[in-house]
Amino acid sequence: MTRTLLVALATLAALTAAKADPLTDLVRTGEGACFSRQFSAADLSARTDQTVKSLTLAVTRATPLKPGDPAVAEITVILTRRDQPGIFSYRATCVDPMPNGAGCMGFLSQDSAEEAGDTTVTLGAGARSARLSLTSGLKFIPLGEAVTRVVVLPFGTADGDLELAAAPMGTCAMLDGASAN
Repeated sequence: MTRTLLVALATLAALTAAKADPLTDLVRTGEGACFSRQFSAADLSARTDQTVKSLTLAVTRATPLKPGDPAVAEITVILTRRDQPGIFSYRATCVDPMPNGAGCMGFLSQDSAEEAGDTTVTLGAGARSARLSLTSGLKFIPLGEAVTRVVVLPFGTADGDLELAAAPMGTCAMLDGASAN
């Protein structure tokens, strides 16, 4: 091979790697990922405006609603808060690709057009971590209640961008039937 061809191949490989989207690549293969974070008492006392105590995030391949649907992934978020008792669920379809992740639109149920709010999820290198951006006013469904209801949860500034570590898929197995939506 000539030096020029080697340089061209190296440049092409670098451009391809730079354009790679770990979230899309992860779910395109049919795999999913699980991420989790439990904040310690020390974490929470250092961040008094943070309301989230624990958070589990499942990322799976999106089920297209129709042919040509631009859905990238689906996410399920289960969280607990220090200011409200209970466990809360949020599901969203991610359709807006962005570097290393996607913008996601939550809906209250598959049969409802009512939005539950927007969030973004990005993956770290090798899908060893994920960053979830929570915005005030996301609509969650409390789990384990006899009557399904919707709760609009406010988030403090410290809740806005949370880093989670990769977790075994079994950690997210409980999320499969976790919410009515």
